[in-house]
Amino acid sequence: AARASRMLLMDAPRGESAGSTSRTAIDGRLLTPGIDTLYSIALRAHSMDTIGVAIQTLVRSTGRDGDEWLQVYHYKDADSSSALDSLVMDYATLRPLRHARRTPHGRVHLTYDGARVRGVVEPTSGAASQIDTTFERSFFGSAAFDLIARALPLPASYATEVYLYNPHPSPPGLYRARMWVERSDVIQGAPGGTYDCWVVVGALPGSDMRIWIDKRSR
Repeated sequence: AARASRMLLMDAPRGESAGSTSRTAIDGRLLTPGIDTLYSIALRAHSMDTIGVAIQTLVRSTGRDGDEWLQVYHYKDADSSSALDSLVMDYATLRPLRHARRTPHGRVHLTYDGARVRGVVEPTSGAASQIDTTFERSFFGSAAFDLIARALPLPASYATEVYLYNPHPSPPGLYRARMWVERSDVIQGAPGGTYDCWVVVGALPGSDMRIWIDKRSR
């Protein structure tokens, strides 16, 4: 299945497979505020175990330069350790503006300006350190990956790539994700309800992710 997905990406029209994030037609205005519950489930030989639960909240707010999106992501795993991630993004482009993260590994507070990252990392053990790095290209916040998928144009042949920044405790730097519409699908929801969806694949370093997106509501 993964091999077939990559063939679909290579066959996508050249004009739609973006070589840089500046050509990615992401439109954050397509999103709507909401609260979602996400379950991390481990598939084992004879059972399925919930290993983590997250509450993701998306709120439209007003910042100094206009409308913004605020995404707050609160995750708790099976051993009761938790992480809290707060990411502020530009309302239309979803480019990151400000970021705060607290995990068992420490805290991080960052500001973003195009391709530049500034802020401070405070690890649980060790001294705090300053960050001031400018990359060769602008990027998105990795915590907003599903929002990026939901804000894509989503015609049947769409394919693109984006660059993501993932702060501490991950290794610093950018990584590339390729994204494409794999197929349409119909899934069952509430009793008697069905949802016509796009299936969007995100190919990340070392893994693939599939996201089912309602064609009507995203």
